[in-house]
Amino acid sequence: MTSTGNSIRALLTYAIILPLALMVGYMLATPLDFVSFSAVGLVLMALSVPLFMKWHHPMMFLSWNTTAVVFFLPGQPHLWLVVAMMGVLFALLQRAVVRDLPMIHTPSVILPLAFLAVVVFMTA
Repeated sequence: MTSTGNSIRALLTYAIILPLALMVGYMLATPLDFVSFSAVGLVLMALSVPLFMKWHHPMMFLSWNTTAVVFFLPGQPHLWLVVAMMGVLFALLQRAVVRDLPMIHTPSVILPLAFLAVVVFMTA
């Protein structure tokens, strides 16, 4: 017996994978076009999201002190900053999907960060 959650997850997977497979097949017909390269890159990025969701904590710890720069993003941020932004995005995504998952509430950290954000905003 399958539960409703598993069947909805399978249907959602097929709803994402089948159009991506059709698009990749169409784009690979002209492999040297820039649009084809970008579309295949976007498809690979979309397919790697579950891996990033599972392994973003170890990736963040491993990339914390690296001096690697993500050169293709504007401003050329460091790798740890991109991985930290992905971690925040995945935390918000997981909170949107699982309603019973509580966010950590720490007023002793939130208040100084809010004060720092106000000072930075007023200085800028």
